[in-house]
Amino acid sequence: MKRRAAPSLEELQAAIDAAEAGKGRKLAELVKSFSVEDLAAGFSKHGPRLHHVLAHAVGRKEYRGETASLRREWRRVTKG
Repeated sequence: MKRRAAPSLEELQAAIDAAEAGKGRKLAELVKSFSVEDLAAGFSKHGPRLHHVLAHAVGRKEYRGETASLRREWRRVTKG
């Protein structure tokens, strides 16, 4: 499965607003892009508040991307 970059909080809010207006496809796609572990961590911390859970999952996904980038850079520098 192709990985998607973490959505911005603005994208997340736009998807939530669209879902409230009866157009939930974008929100469904965003939710599907998160791992079960990220969503579970968000629900554990924030309870049933979906907006907070998704924001939490965005943060975890961004953090993982940033640390992977740092690891790649470190490997490139030390390889050489």
